[in-house]
Amino acid sequence: MNCPDAVGNPFLHLRLGQCQDEMGDVARAADELARPCLLGGPELFDEDDPKYLEFIKGRLEDPPGCW
Repeated sequence: MNCPDAVGNPFLHLRLGQCQDEMGDVARAADELARPCLLGGPELFDEDDPKYLEFIKGRLEDPPGCW
């Protein structure tokens, strides 16, 4: 990312992961969607299509306090 303070920003990683998923880059989508879940919690996904949270739930081990 070429934006100050972007790395580690859960919201930006959520959006980037969604874009990667829609473009078919499953590996990058998984990497990016894991970050908001682990950094901010699953509630960051509340306003979005539930498919994104389901996508990452199927790829992560059950992180403490995440689901």
